[in-house]
Amino acid sequence: MPYVLPNDGETVGVGQPIAIRFDENITNRVAAQQAITVTTNPPVEGASYWLSNREVRWRPAE
Repeated sequence: MPYVLPNDGETVGVGQPIAIRFDENITNRVAAQQAITVTTNPPVEGASYWLSNREVRWRPAE
């Protein structure tokens, strides 16, 4: 089961990325990223990047 930081509903600043850690290596990163939805209020553009085969992060563009 993936582990998400920060916790659902937690308010954080723009410098805090959202980290998703998986229990096993992800072989299809594209499929994993397509399955992830990040919602912000107000809406902002952002991008995902991988730290390892088990952790992806999303960060606002600005």
